Amino acid sequence: MSPQQAYSPNSAATKHDSFSNLTVVSKYEAPIKETIYREFHCEYPKVHTHVTKIRDALPFPGKLGDVIAWTDAFVERIAFMAHEEEHKASEREKTIRQVTSDRDSFKSYLENQKRLTQAEKDAKKAVQDDLRIEKKKNLQQATTIKNLNDRISKNDKAFKAMVASFTEKLTQAGKHDDADHKAMEKLNEQLAEQSKELQMLQDQLDNKKGELTTKTEQLETLKTQLKKTTQDLENSEAVVKSQKETIAAANAARDIANGNVDRLQTLLEQAQKHAESVKKQLETTEASVELLNAENIKTEVQIANLKADLDKSKVAESITKQELEQAKENAKKALDKAKEDLDAANESKELYKEMSEAQEARIAAHVKEDEAHVKVDKAHAKLDKARADELNRLIQTQVAPLNAKLTASEDAFKKLQNEHNSLVHDTANKVAELEKKLETTNEDLAKARNQLESNANQAEAKRAELDGKLKNAEVTLASIESRLIEPAQHRKGERINILSVEYGGKEYTEDANRPVYDRLYKMARENSAEMMNNKFFSGDPWHLHCKSFSITYQVDGKGNLLHGYGKEDTKFRFKLEATPAKK
Repeated sequence: MSPQQAYSPNSAATKHDSFSNLTVVSKYEAPIKETIYREFHCEYPKVHTHVTKIRDALPFPGKLGDVIAWTDAFVERIAFMAHEEEHKASEREKTIRQVTSDRDSFKSYLENQKRLTQAEKDAKKAVQDDLRIEKKKNLQQATTIKNLNDRISKNDKAFKAMVASFTEKLTQAGKHDDADHKAMEKLNEQLAEQSKELQMLQDQLDNKKGELTTKTEQLETLKTQLKKTTQDLENSEAVVKSQKETIAAANAARDIANGNVDRLQTLLEQAQKHAESVKKQLETTEASVELLNAENIKTEVQIANLKADLDKSKVAESITKQELEQAKENAKKALDKAKEDLDAANESKELYKEMSEAQEARIAAHVKEDEAHVKVDKAHAKLDKARADELNRLIQTQVAPLNAKLTASEDAFKKLQNEHNSLVHDTANKVAELEKKLETTNEDLAKARNQLESNANQAEAKRAELDGKLKNAEVTLASIESRLIEPAQHRKGERINILSVEYGGKEYTEDANRPVYDRLYKMARENSAEMMNNKFFSGDPWHLHCKSFSITYQVDGKGNLLHGYGKEDTKFRFKLEATPAKK
């Protein structure tokens, strides 16, 4: 190490207690207002307990001036290095606090994400429960429609059996009257009304076909939305995969620095984007569920309309039954009357002839009545087939697609639930890895602190040994001073003999810096004081740093060496009274 090495501007020896009991070397208790003069005699320096001691002999220079110059350089270098060590320790503590704060913030964010994920999971479960309830309702509605269809078929069969029985009784009676013709006309009118009702039902079926076409288009739209949701889920999986890769890269990095903090911030932003994407998917699914609910409501309305139509048919059947009963009663009365007529006709041949004609007319009417009944049976069969086809069509076109949509929605929700479970699992693993990494860092810090304490204890143990060596060095130094050879006079005619000059860690020699020496000798001749600064030394050896100066000299070529020193911008004056040398 040379005296030209740099040192800290705040490297006051007092800050680190580099020297104690100094008589010459710089010990700055406060900003120096004037130059302090001391004899060149000092105690051995005291150092921090954590500084490792060197037991080997130091390569001291051979000249006293060099030793003095080296002394200041060592003192200021020690202060500079101690200041740097403090700064590094402060930066390490600051980094640890920052990383700990970031860890706590990230843990808080992850806890919040867990709560949000649980809330979304609960919401999905509620939607799933609603879908199951709707599916159950649709199955119940399908069962109700089937039961209604069975009841209609049963009622129609009973109506046909009643008409057949009535026809058979008329055939057995073999006699008809005008009341029978009126009953047949009423039946024909009822057939016409039922034909109109059948046409109205056909129109309603056409309208329902149009509505089913609209629903089919809506289903296609829903399928497109489901495809988009599937694509969004795939994108979410890609984001999760990217997050896993980023987490693996972060775990591989061991340095706790600003790059790790930036990567953690990137992970947080990606997690927020993923949460927003999942939220949008939930909104899309909820819209689909609302659409299904609307379609279910429309289906219920259609089923209610069908029930109303069935009720109308039942009313019409009831009216027909009443009319048939009335016709039956009329036929009985007609048969009784015919018997009376036959009895009267037996009394007269002419009446018998009329009876024969009436019987032929009744036979012809009976044939027409049979034809009418055949038409009625065909109309009922056609009506039954139309009703059955319509009910089957409704079941196939409405209930089955609704069940398919419900199943697809359940599959989509299960996929979303699995995605969120995977995200929660990955997030928990990430938190565990970060906590493990922090524990490792804390263990390393604890080991470092234990090592420092051990070094401090070792240094304290060696301090006593060093104190003994210091006393021996003092004795040796006193012996050397008693045998010093008086230095030669550098400039003739001058009272002082300047041996060394330092400023800002730089050594100034007379050969290289003659103007500085000229100014110093002039100060001695005039016994004046000058400000020690960059202007006096013709330059700034250490830019933007506070410097100190050191001047070693002898008065009148005899006595002890004097050492003047001070901080930058301090006035200096030579002490022109020689001090006797110690003997």
